[in-house]
Amino acid sequence: MCYTDRMGIKTPPASVPVLILAAAMLLCGASPADRTPVEGHTGPHSRPAARPTALPSRQQELSKRYEIRKATREKRVITGMGEHDVKSAWGWPEFTHPVQGVDTSTDRWTYRRGGEGFVDIYFQNGVVTHIIRGGRETP
Repeated sequence: MCYTDRMGIKTPPASVPVLILAAAMLLCGASPADRTPVEGHTGPHSRPAARPTALPSRQQELSKRYEIRKATREKRVITGMGEHDVKSAWGWPEFTHPVQGVDTSTDRWTYRRGGEGFVDIYFQNGVVTHIIRGGRETP
């Protein structure tokens, strides 16, 4: 049974793909019992691994975004900022030193700041990781 639209194109009902999938599962002998994980098994039917605890929670992520926006408005640079945020806070750097690796890109931007002398900002994949003020690293 097919449906014909205004253009004369025949299309199957929406339930057909589901029926085809169910038939394929039955022909292959798949059953719900096959989906239970076996100890030490890491195949496609095993349960996903627990989420790593090192990932930041949504609350921490929002807090960091707020902190970055606040620092940008106050013309400060902090770790975790993106390149656009740094340019918004301090403008274009005097010197840039890009280093392209196999899997990462590292950049060093150098600014001349009035009372601080030279400040080096290090980026890892576009995010500030280190800030060196006058030869000393700051948090």
